[in-house]
Amino acid sequence: MPILQLRRGTAAQWTTANPVLADGEPGLETDTGKRKTGNGSTAWTALAYDAGGSVADASTTVKGVASFATPLTVVDASATDPPAS
Repeated sequence: MPILQLRRGTAAQWTTANPVLADGEPGLETDTGKRKTGNGSTAWTALAYDAGGSVADASTTVKGVASFATPLTVVDASATDPPAS
């Protein structure tokens, strides 16, 4: 089964790391539910939050794409191996 991996962490972790996300790469704050989408050149703290507020259910909306046929599996993007099914 395909897996969509989202980079995620608390707001404090994102601020401390301050990474540059790849163009179109989503990042999720696990404690606030807010998300940002990278452009390939702007650091996390300078990116605006995506419109629409927080991500309440990743299987419903991901950057404006609604209603996936099957729920997404969200895993820690720092993991080197996919999670067991």
